Amino acid sequence: MMKMMISNDWIAGFVDGEGCFSICIQKRRNYHTYTPKDFILYLCFKIRLHSDDVHALEEINRVLGVGNVSISSKVAQYAVYNLEDCIFISDFFKDKLFTKKRKDFELWCEALEIFNTRKHRTKNGFLEITKIRDLMNVDSSKKHKNYRSSEWFISYFRANPQMQVHRLKT
Repeated sequence: MMKMMISNDWIAGFVDGEGCFSICIQKRRNYHTYTPKDFILYLCFKIRLHSDDVHALEEINRVLGVGNVSISSKVAQYAVYNLEDCIFISDFFKDKLFTKKRKDFELWCEALEIFNTRKHRTKNGFLEITKIRDLMNVDSSKKHKNYRSSEWFISYFRANPQMQVHRLKT
């Protein structure tokens, strides 16, 4: 197979079509009720393709120098979770996205700033991030089945004032 030579602009165009900027809130493993320390909060940038096209993701990974490529079943995925790598991604794509993906990227960058200042570990910072997340990917026809809106977390915090937030360790 011939080696691909891709430019930064090619990557930006590809991400405009196939990339996903998201804010993830996961319930911690082994917790069966909603009690303090139940949630892990992290940022994610992903591109998913059919596994036949993994070479494109590997080349993107080579050029960007951050993140990882994995293959599961028939899906290949390039993903960035690490906070420092997310900062690099925000700098790389600044002023390069032109589709509706740009709005999600800008919101993701707002959340990144909250993470970078560690305010996400406070109740107010956590809630601010959930509000940002509610505005992202609104054109998506379906949310994850366990999706919790910012309003849900506001109610949860009222009932659990001792709530603590954790960040995914990468």
